[in-house]
Amino acid sequence: MKKIFIIFLLIITYSVFANDAYVDSLEAKLTPKDYRRNYDIFMLLAKHEIKQNPDQPSKYAEKAINTASYLDSKKHGKTLYIIAYYYKLQEQYEIAEDYFNRSLIISKKNQDSELIAKNYNQLGNILRYKSSFGKAQNYFILALEIFQNNNNYPLMVATYSYMANCFKELEDYTSALNILLKAEKVLTVHKDDKKLAVILNSIGTIYKRLRQLDEAHKFYLRSLTLCEQENAKLMIVKVRANVATLLLLEERYQEATNEFLKLLEYVESFDRAKSMTYVQIYNSLCEGYTGIGNYDKAEEYALKAIELALEKEYINSLKVTYNNLSTAYYKAGRYEEALVYLNKCFDLHTQIVNETIFINTKEMEVKYNTAEKEKQIIILKKENEIRRQRFVSLIALSILLIIIIMLVSFLYHLKLMTNKKLKNEISERKKTELQLADSEKLLKLVIDSIPAHIFLKNKDYKYVMVNKTMKDYYQLLDEDFINHDLFDILQKFPTLNEVFNKCIYNDILVIEEKDNREITMEVMNPHDTSKQWFNSKTKYIEFGQQDHILGVSLDITPLKLAQKKLENINSSLETIVSKRTKQLMGTNKKLKLEIFERIKIERKLAHSELQYRTLLHNIPQRIFYKDLNSIYQLCNKSFADEVGKSIEEIFEKNDYDLFEKDVAKNFIENDKKVLSTMKIMEFDERYLKNDTECIVHTVKAPIRDENGDVIGLLGIFWDVTAQRKAEQQILYSERISGIGEMAGGVAHEIKNPLSNISSAIQLLEEDIETNEEISSLIKIIHDSVTDASDTISKLISFASPQELTLKDGDLWQIMKHTLTLLKGNFTQSNIKLTSHKIGEFPIIKVDEVHMKSAIMNIAMNAIQAMPNGGTFDIQGIADKTQIKLIFTDSGCGISKNQLNKIFDPFFTTKKIGSGLGMGLIYSVMKFHSGTIDVKSKVDVGTEITLTFPLI
Repeated sequence: MKKIFIIFLLIITYSVFANDAYVDSLEAKLTPKDYRRNYDIFMLLAKHEIKQNPDQPSKYAEKAINTASYLDSKKHGKTLYIIAYYYKLQEQYEIAEDYFNRSLIISKKNQDSELIAKNYNQLGNILRYKSSFGKAQNYFILALEIFQNNNNYPLMVATYSYMANCFKELEDYTSALNILLKAEKVLTVHKDDKKLAVILNSIGTIYKRLRQLDEAHKFYLRSLTLCEQENAKLMIVKVRANVATLLLLEERYQEATNEFLKLLEYVESFDRAKSMTYVQIYNSLCEGYTGIGNYDKAEEYALKAIELALEKEYINSLKVTYNNLSTAYYKAGRYEEALVYLNKCFDLHTQIVNETIFINTKEMEVKYNTAEKEKQIIILKKENEIRRQRFVSLIALSILLIIIIMLVSFLYHLKLMTNKKLKNEISERKKTELQLADSEKLLKLVIDSIPAHIFLKNKDYKYVMVNKTMKDYYQLLDEDFINHDLFDILQKFPTLNEVFNKCIYNDILVIEEKDNREITMEVMNPHDTSKQWFNSKTKYIEFGQQDHILGVSLDITPLKLAQKKLENINSSLETIVSKRTKQLMGTNKKLKLEIFERIKIERKLAHSELQYRTLLHNIPQRIFYKDLNSIYQLCNKSFADEVGKSIEEIFEKNDYDLFEKDVAKNFIENDKKVLSTMKIMEFDERYLKNDTECIVHTVKAPIRDENGDVIGLLGIFWDVTAQRKAEQQILYSERISGIGEMAGGVAHEIKNPLSNISSAIQLLEEDIETNEEISSLIKIIHDSVTDASDTISKLISFASPQELTLKDGDLWQIMKHTLTLLKGNFTQSNIKLTSHKIGEFPIIKVDEVHMKSAIMNIAMNAIQAMPNGGTFDIQGIADKTQIKLIFTDSGCGISKNQLNKIFDPFFTTKKIGSGLGMGLIYSVMKFHSGTIDVKSKVDVGTEITLTFPLI
């Protein structure tokens, strides 16, 4: 015994020192400022430390996280996720949940959609372990939406499985089945047989629990076929066991026994099967042999199951085996042995008396014919009854003792209370109620200040709430709306009959389908003959366990007028360049869709603070409220997401805390203009978002309290970057059209005199061949006329582009061939030429001659921009929707002021050149329904992107 103790002590000592040596050896490899190497070492140490002390936060984990933040923002979020996963494996769910939440915040800031969804899944699983199934399902739904948008089917299927497990634990097998059937469709489409086999097996198990055995058998067989194709041995065992279990449920004992014997032989042929698998097979064989009356075999396999279950401490399996063996003994007429194993089963489950045990005991009482056996049954029943009574008495006594202790404690604390404390509590409660009332007033004021019609209806389509903007528009009061439906209001505005009927039909669809709806209508103003356009979005919400309709209607008349103006401009341009008009109309359609998509207001509205706060946070436009000193007091979730902070972090901050200095200064100056004029004002404001300039249209309005005093400023803004770019495109098209017409007219007028000069010079050359001096002057005149004529030809081509011929062609090969012609120019200018592509380039319709000319113009411009050498890189990107050719040089670059003029005729930054090259490239791209985008920085270089849509 002493030797064993010494050996045990040596083992512990070695483990401790070995552990310290491992940590010391890794720490010795840390290198100052080598963050990537240190990160890998910290991650190894963190994993080791979490295994050793899983119930404590790891110092190495935090070091790894901090190091990752220096390396890369996305790596920062992924590191938090990995650390959280380590803790989850150790079942430290509280610590894991904290790290997953931190990773979620970083991934949202980085807009890393896949990591966001993975965090949602892990947080949902942790909540499932805590039995918070409702919250878990909310997380799974958010993750599923992201995976569907990204078409990430493996993680989509994993999320379906998590959701199904939630429903199974709630015993809602119908919902679990519906989820798994969706997963089956996804995997069938993507032909992932390995995962499909697992899902099919799960579906079969659900049908088995629903007692739809035929359906269960069908899905098990499909799963087994796929498992055998993939040679997934462990999965084959599981599915074959399920198929054989169905035979037991159908009381086909001989077939079931044969299947389990084959399965046992299969399991013994490889080493990876778990002990639990053997226990389950032995148990099933006991049940099968009992069914066919072979009790000796049933006893043999039951004893094997008991031996293995005792060794591995499988308590639940042991109870089932005891019960199965007692059933076999009972049917074999060995009642005493049956009672022994029934008693063992009862001892394992003293708190819950299994009904099967009572049934077996009663049947055995009938079979006992001797007084001695009846006496043994009575004794056994009395012993069981005594055990139950003792257990119930113990529980009752414990509960009584707890109640007495709680009652004494309560009386003691009640005695210590004083009237002064009660008064303070009442005073604090009143103060809290006043603060809540003020907060509710402020939120109502914000909702009423939003320049859109906002309303809430109940399931009977009657108004529950409307905001001030809507009441002012119809010139009605609260009592005209509340508890009234559109049929009641229609009596006051008969001219709106058609519009109201559309709204009524839309509301019915929202309630019946429990879905969101959107309609755009032309409406006659109820108080004059003017017409307006409204975009109305309605959303189904459930509030207070009742169905409601939340609606937001926005006046889009200015947008409609702008669209009509755009259509008029497009029609006028169509006579000049029809191809350009089609492209512009497509851009306008996309612009409309983007504008409509941003007009979203979701969530719930009700009478309390919760209603207004929910509505405010779900409006997609960014909304904020500042005090008179431009300090943020309130904002919605969309605004918080835009600046990458939480709502709590924005409170009591100013613009300098959230934006760059110049941007913040501009925002605050606009605030001062609004507060000084006391008028609603609109601004186009700019700021950088993810290193890209973002243009937002901001409406700012002063907010007054009930006494009419200005207490702050309300702002709402939305992204109009695409819209402004489209407007610039229209202006440029108009300008080019005008310049082109003028240039074409001038070119035609000049071309004829130049032809006359050229003819006259040819006649002079014939008459004066001997005078060398005059001949050289005539040659200079002839060359100049030729150059002028070429320029005029280009100008005429720019003003009235000739029809191009489109044929099937490989754009990448056209580009490669063009640059091969210029290879000598690049070598002579000491310019390194590189090219690479991503994706396979499809054959498209292209005018090869003009496209080569356009690419050659781009290449020559790059060569001239790098007189001292440099690099010229071409990147090709092809996907299902478009092809991109990106040309990047390291030349002198173009200033911001000049960049806006590069497509203008005769504008050039070079000493030599006509200034028509970029305009011709623009025309060629328009003919191909493509676009050209130019980015440049002085002394850095220029990037030109040609984009070809795939129709």
